[in-house]
Amino acid sequence: MKHIESRQNRYFQQLLRWRDHAPDRSGDGVVLLEGVHICSSWVDQGHSLIQWLINPDAMQQPEIQILVERAAAEVITLSPARMRELSEHPHPTGLMALAKRPSPRPSPSLHAVIIDRIQDPGNLGTLLRTSAAAGISQVFIEHGSTDPFSPRCLRAGMGAQASLVLHEHYEPEAWQPRQLVATCLSNSIPIYQADLRQPTAWVFGNEGQGVSPDWLRRADLRLHIPMQSGMDSLNVAAAAAVCLFEQRRQCLTILNPLTSGTRS
Repeated sequence: MKHIESRQNRYFQQLLRWRDHAPDRSGDGVVLLEGVHICSSWVDQGHSLIQWLINPDAMQQPEIQILVERAAAEVITLSPARMRELSEHPHPTGLMALAKRPSPRPSPSLHAVIIDRIQDPGNLGTLLRTSAAAGISQVFIEHGSTDPFSPRCLRAGMGAQASLVLHEHYEPEAWQPRQLVATCLSNSIPIYQADLRQPTAWVFGNEGQGVSPDWLRRADLRLHIPMQSGMDSLNVAAAAAVCLFEQRRQCLTILNPLTSGTRS
């Protein structure tokens, strides 16, 4: 079992680069996971691990022992000082893992989400978590968006990335044959007037600029969320939650018409 004590250790410096630099993570095809919940999500979804990175004291915790036994991988121990430095949590759990960046796989998801240059990791992570909760597993990440596997994005997503099929490099029309729906204030209808039951690809845009003009031109449907007078926008992750769960409500009403007060 390898142990890392020194900050000058070459492999420790490589771990820091993977943590801090998206091009290094993407180029080397790796993801740095932290915490029992996120690591468990990764293992539960059948993704492979390269290494466990553990503070020796954490190995005494039963839940960590069980998790490490479930997923066979090389174990590297780090001193408490090195674990605190590598961690982005104020109170590290003592458990991290290096994993392979997952490749897209087939998914039966009826609906999809397209990420159009969302740049805040917290916003993207929350939006990915919302997508998974709404039953959407296909997510297309446009160039110019933040890395969905950055430590902060993983933390905001609470492990949702493990259950999603994330397409970072894809053909331009890979989201078809779904209808394309974009959110915007101009030339749009209220979301509650739209029929969202058919297969849909939602476009959620940049925090400051919104959905790009190119996506708006291509949209089959343009929607807005009716808001209180004086307010004209929502955080992109909050807006996505409203949209995706209105769609889920409509789809569930079809499956269970009694929920809408009607009888079949």
